Amino acid sequence: GKGIRYEWAVERRLRALGHDVIRASASHGTFDLVVHSPTKTGFFQCKSGRFECHAADSLLGKLPNVYGASVVVVHRCRATCRRPDYAPTEFCMHERPFGKPKSFSYDDDAVFEERERAREAGS
Repeated sequence: GKGIRYEWAVERRLRALGHDVIRASASHGTFDLVVHSPTKTGFFQCKSGRFECHAADSLLGKLPNVYGASVVVVHRCRATCRRPDYAPTEFCMHERPFGKPKSFSYDDDAVFEERERAREAGS
């Protein structure tokens, strides 16, 4: 379908920019692409069809945080876009920069430090 063709187009574009790209084909998961470069990692949700910037911003706020990685929604920016900084583009990227999410708890610093103290005390 057109969704997979758009994912391929995004993948080609990112590879042309020098990034490594892994496609989560038929995963039905949250993200379509995992993109890595020497300085950055990102998890991408690709949207084709009738999708505008305000919808991309809304979706970006609903996607889960990924520890140490950016989360990106990419779509075709439409001529009907009402965003003030509108510029028509085939690959309009809305990014939530990487950082430790507030809700992250599995391996956050306090848990890690506590485990390290317990490990050192046991040895």
